[in-house]
Amino acid sequence: MTKSKRTLEPLYSKLYFFTFVVLNFDIFKIAATKKEKDKKHKNDKKKKENVEEKESKNKTKSEETTSTTTINCDEHPNEALTMYCLSCQQCICNICYEKGRHSRVNHISKNLKQMYQEYGYELKTMIDSSIIPQKECVENQINKITQMIHQLQANRLRIELTTHREFDGIMGRLKDEENKKLSILHANLENLRQILKDIHNLVQAANQVQSDSDSFAMIHLLKNYPHYHQTVSILSNKIITKSYDVDVSDFPEEVEARREMLANYNSLLFKTEIKDKFIDFLLSERKRLSNVINKQNKNFSDLENISQQEIKRWMELTDKFAQSLKAFKLKCAYCNVPISQSSVNSFCEMNTDKIILKHEESDSEERIDLNETQNNFGLKGSSLHYFIPFS
Repeated sequence: MTKSKRTLEPLYSKLYFFTFVVLNFDIFKIAATKKEKDKKHKNDKKKKENVEEKESKNKTKSEETTSTTTINCDEHPNEALTMYCLSCQQCICNICYEKGRHSRVNHISKNLKQMYQEYGYELKTMIDSSIIPQKECVENQINKITQMIHQLQANRLRIELTTHREFDGIMGRLKDEENKKLSILHANLENLRQILKDIHNLVQAANQVQSDSDSFAMIHLLKNYPHYHQTVSILSNKIITKSYDVDVSDFPEEVEARREMLANYNSLLFKTEIKDKFIDFLLSERKRLSNVINKQNKNFSDLENISQQEIKRWMELTDKFAQSLKAFKLKCAYCNVPISQSSVNSFCEMNTDKIILKHEESDSEERIDLNETQNNFGLKGSSLHYFIPFS
């Protein structure tokens, strides 16, 4: 075991050194790329300044040449361009303006310097109002895309570095498991090789025994016989291990485990998405049913108010009807019995000849009224009721 461990120590040191180099390679690469970008940015800035300086020099030179040189008319080579025709939109000379085709009424001409100032101011205003904001917008978008590119590369480098670290970790754990199993197998292999070597030595010593051996060989055999005998006894009784506590297929398959975890995560994510959709559906149904219930409650309250108003109206009509019925309430003129289903066709006890004669003197006025109002029904002495309104 100690011998195999010593042989593996240089491998471990090399593995650790290789891991350190791989982990720090991307860091050194990022630093180098950043340094190159800074250097490139400085060079671009310097080039831009040189270009701007050259452009300013060329501009001053062109201004100087335009101030000193003059351009003559195409139709009149000896005349300088001093006017501008707005109708034809071209520069003309004084002869064109006074005598040429630009001297007509429908041609409008102005001084060349004046038109230069007006058009220059108009062009500058258009540039300041439209082109400069567009230029700023383009520059902002360029800067935005550049930042996105840098961020994209930085994220890619970060993920790549993390992937390298994870890969190195997986490989390191795989190597550790392999070395652990190899150390066990190498120890058993060394033990078996030692046993095989001892057996080989014994067999070789036994094969050297011959009938015509010399005295040296005989003396050597006799001296070492006890050792040979002891070795034979030990080797013959030695238990040879035929099964080893090493599973050659048992390795940490982290990649497969992570794939399985990812598949389980995707399944859980799908189930969670279905659950969220179901919850959203239940919430939407709850909201819909709440709106329906609120609408029904509002309709119920409206119906209740309408029914109460209708009942109140019916009560008022009933009271009015009762009041109107009082005007049609009748009683018997003789016995004052109110009209009803039982009394309308019954006999009147007071409408008899004896009682009428008895009350004629005391009730003469009422009798006179009865004579005027009675017809064939309820005649005096007929024993029938004669109904009149309540007074």
